[in-house]
Amino acid sequence: MKVLLQDLAQPSGLINMTLQKLQFKPGVNRDVTNYSNEGGWFECDKVRFLNGYPEKIKGWQQNGVYTLEGTCRALFGWVTSFTDNFLAIGTNSKVYIDVGENLNDITPIPVNPTSKAKDKSS
Repeated sequence: MKVLLQDLAQPSGLINMTLQKLQFKPGVNRDVTNYSNEGGWFECDKVRFLNGYPEKIKGWQQNGVYTLEGTCRALFGWVTSFTDNFLAIGTNSKVYIDVGENLNDITPIPVNPTSKAKDKSS
């Protein structure tokens, strides 16, 4: 990447425009401070790196209008061998599976161990 740099300290008073190649490190490095990460990226949002250069991801897209019970804590997406796309959505109180346009509640039903003991005794 080439950038025009202005050198105003010329004795003649003219502006010297020179090209200087800038080398940036690919990827985001949060292991060091922003100031010690010279030539690197410290903080990014909606950016990916392709061939060592940053590129916009172009934001987010809404998948559907769903009402979830609880606060979403995790998302897990996978593709089956039949190329079906699934998305598991885990909240603090329920687990859902997004299948196409449908959102299915797959939260396990809690079993009360005392109710089993009563059933076996009768």
